[in-house]
Amino acid sequence: GATGVTITGHLGAIDAAIEQVIGGRAELGARTNRFEAALAQSESTNITLQELKRDIEEVDLAEAITKMTSQQTALEAAIGAIGTTSRMSLLNFLQ
Repeated sequence: GATGVTITGHLGAIDAAIEQVIGGRAELGARTNRFEAALAQSESTNITLQELKRDIEEVDLAEAITKMTSQQTALEAAIGAIGTTSRMSLLNFLQ
């Protein structure tokens, strides 16, 4: 009678508590996975930044300036050649 109802009620409460624990564990697992993924991404970013920092610190400034000046000269020559070609094409068109 009453004892059976009480036991059934307690079993229902225990089942509900077990479901809450299972749900909590699943949520904790999902959060742990997201945290570990974020941590791995952070570590990867840190490694990349350390490599970039090392590359910047190891730059030979004189060599970099020489290379940049050379590239600037080549760019200016290319722009000048394009301008000359454009003027010649326009003159040919007008003739």
